[in-house]
Amino acid sequence: GLLDEGNLLNRYIRNTNITGVYEQVGGTCYAYAACSAYLNTIARIYGAKKPFPSFRECYDIACYNGENGGKSEESIRRLEKRFRYGVLWEQCDNLSIRDALTISVIISFKTSQKGWECVANGSLLEFPGGKPTGFHAAVVEGYDFDKDCVILKNSWGGETASPRFNFTGSAAHETKILRVFYT
Repeated sequence: GLLDEGNLLNRYIRNTNITGVYEQVGGTCYAYAACSAYLNTIARIYGAKKPFPSFRECYDIACYNGENGGKSEESIRRLEKRFRYGVLWEQCDNLSIRDALTISVIISFKTSQKGWECVANGSLLEFPGGKPTGFHAAVVEGYDFDKDCVILKNSWGGETASPRFNFTGSAAHETKILRVFYT
């Protein structure tokens, strides 16, 4: 064959993720995730041919509700209304591996205190139990075929948490999937 057995990586992280979002303050993950998904979609479609807005310009629009939390889809709607690149979004029930690897996807989920500790340590793959406390929105950055889970980019990673974490929807108390794509 073209590739010898074992030459493919079992953990795949896209190289089209152009944003660093590890500086979240308060409940602004919705805006960070929206900006990343929006800019990544533009970069995949237009590449370097067309100048696109900075993360800061996008964030100023996307963070419509300040540190009080919000919806990534509303942030993307506002970004598209302002910049008009032809980016669309839709909520869906399931995430295919193909979508996880080829388009921008935001996963918003709710978990318990123990779940947040798991996220900080790099993995939310088993239901942690406990009472759910708030939502978190994160961009899908890749897929781990060995663990059969997505890899999410964490907006509060870096110093206080792993900048990426493995995630499966069955481990969360509630999960929402938002596909962000170009027409």
